[in-house]
Amino acid sequence: MRKIFLIIMMVHSLIKTEGQALYPSGSFNSKPELDKFVGTWKWVSGNDTVILALYKQAIYYAPPLNYHVENIVGWHRYVKNGVLVENSSQYSGQSYIGGHSTILAWAKSATKIYGVFEDITKNKDCDLYLTMVDNTYTQMNLKIGESRGIRPTGFQYGFTLPTSIVLTKQ
Repeated sequence: MRKIFLIIMMVHSLIKTEGQALYPSGSFNSKPELDKFVGTWKWVSGNDTVILALYKQAIYYAPPLNYHVENIVGWHRYVKNGVLVENSSQYSGQSYIGGHSTILAWAKSATKIYGVFEDITKNKDCDLYLTMVDNTYTQMNLKIGESRGIRPTGFQYGFTLPTSIVLTKQ
């Protein structure tokens, strides 16, 4: 999984978002299975709240790859004990490039997506798994885990957000 992340990060400098525009060069890889993940998702437990804003965006991978692929791009907001801890939601809906997104994910199956989640407080990327709970697509399980690989000096173990919660579509 870490290899996939490293490849994406290396290619990161070659990509730009085209939104839902026409795709005159290269091929286009449409992912309709991502549609069920798009929207605002919320988890509440007492005074703790996690909100995810997820969008489907077509991302262009420049030559030598030269193709478009639809991915999930997202932003989050985390409140713990009534106090705002992390927030990237002010950028919600912007283009992936330059949009300060904290989530980039792609389809793993018809009801699961896998990707990268940025823990802003700990300044690290984590593995992200989103799985639909049932066939109504109104509840989704979020799991966050440590990415495998070499840990840089000063690496902070643990996570700022809860690591296993069920969100409800708003």
